[in-house]
Amino acid sequence: MIDSLMNLLTEIPVVVSEIQVALIALAIISVYLVLAKGVFRLAEERRQALKTVASEIIADVDVSDDMKRIVQADLKTVFSARQAWLMVFLVPLATIRILSGRRTRLGGVKADSRPSLECFGSLWISCVLANSPLAFVLFWVFLGIAAAFIKSAGRIKRYFAFDAPEYTRRIC
Repeated sequence: MIDSLMNLLTEIPVVVSEIQVALIALAIISVYLVLAKGVFRLAEERRQALKTVASEIIADVDVSDDMKRIVQADLKTVFSARQAWLMVFLVPLATIRILSGRRTRLGGVKADSRPSLECFGSLWISCVLANSPLAFVLFWVFLGIAAAFIKSAGRIKRYFAFDAPEYTRRIC
């Protein structure tokens, strides 16, 4: 009898700690869901602006049909958390592409249309990232790390470049 009581007492802390872990996990999930809903609601104004800018781009005769199709396809992914996570995973690939010297520009776009396309792009990114708060945080963390790599690589490249100013080539 005493042995079974001792066994029961030694098992209680384990059960309590498992319940505590389950409650903490439930609390974290609940906070995440509330945060996700709040961020999603905050992005509603940006989604309306995105629709306005997209309609202007589609109506613009200076924008190519290919670019209009891209805008229409991007509008379909505005509510996609999967697209947000794809963006998170593409940041390192884009960094490698930039560091290798291959940058993608908006080619074939007239100067008058460029600001609205850039506005659409920034609105689209913020709207898509609003679908997943964790993807939003990771995107900006990875982007910050990527910016540090790109900036430091640019400084190293300028330091060793032959056309660098004289003071950067001096050995102190």
